[in-house]
Amino acid sequence: MLRLFSMMTKEGELSFNKTHTKTVGTPVSVLFELCAKSYTAPPIYTLINSDNQWFSIECFLGESIHAIGEANNKKKAKHIAALKVLKQLVKINQGVNDSLAEKLNEIITNLKKIDLDDEPRQLLELTNSSLSNECDINLSDIQVSNLNKTNLDLLKNYILNCKNPVGELETLSRKYKINRPSFIFENDGPAHDREFFCEASFDIYKDSAISRSKRLAKKHACYRLLFKIKASGRYGAFTSEENQPKKQIQNETKSPKQNIMDQLKTSKNKTINLIFTNNIEVKDSRFLLEQMCTEEKISYNILSIQKFQDMVIYAVELLTEPRIFYGAFAKSSDVAINRAAFFALSHLKMICTGKNI
Repeated sequence: MLRLFSMMTKEGELSFNKTHTKTVGTPVSVLFELCAKSYTAPPIYTLINSDNQWFSIECFLGESIHAIGEANNKKKAKHIAALKVLKQLVKINQGVNDSLAEKLNEIITNLKKIDLDDEPRQLLELTNSSLSNECDINLSDIQVSNLNKTNLDLLKNYILNCKNPVGELETLSRKYKINRPSFIFENDGPAHDREFFCEASFDIYKDSAISRSKRLAKKHACYRLLFKIKASGRYGAFTSEENQPKKQIQNETKSPKQNIMDQLKTSKNKTINLIFTNNIEVKDSRFLLEQMCTEEKISYNILSIQKFQDMVIYAVELLTEPRIFYGAFAKSSDVAINRAAFFALSHLKMICTGKNI
């Protein structure tokens, strides 16, 4: 009979104190540690099926204990198989070594669920903290946030249902002509219980995550970073439209574009009327431009033109009729974009109202 069935030390009782349970994080690492402490041969994992991207892995422990785990990736299937073996050990020790059975139950309960499923809902919901705490977001630290409570709830739902946060960041990079997101990786721990750290950076924003694989650490860091970016409103206000499925348009004939001046002169939307009736500052111009474009359904581009000595040049292009294009330079991209947006808004205000901005 396996020593693992009773798990006794020389003193007659296995010691599962806090230092033993603190480092465990996955079913595989827990089972490996238990075997090492009881001088038992480590488990053997065998791939028994891999049809249609569905994997079945069998975990053998000694001659009489085995279990099968099934999942859509090998790692997850292996963890599930190990978890089933751990549950068998609980049953075997109940009534024989109740102290061990209780400790095993406690360990199983505290296993990191995120290692068994890499969906964002697991990352953001299967924790004791709120979503904002999990994402390490302090909205008061964000300079501009256009989110009311309704849109904040919509944003949470948007992130929970996002399948490819890395791709979302890449899309923002292309749209706003900003450098692609960058990543710094570190890892720590022994081979059987290694943790991976990833820090993701995009423009002025950074966030990080730790997981049991490099891929998941990157993915989870991007979830947190995407939440922070969308909440800031820096790259366009987040609205309920982003949370709705895209409408399919079939057999529709596009009407000629309305002259942008005629559209803005008669617009009742909040932002354009604020621009027309108030003096605005350069530092607010990009945000106001993006808000206006969202409300008026105007497409636009922010273009990086070139770099000259220690100056960067950016341009704002409104895809309107007629097209509006203004550029500006500064030592930082943020200031240059705000200046270009200021010039574009000044032009619109002058043409539509005859007033300077």
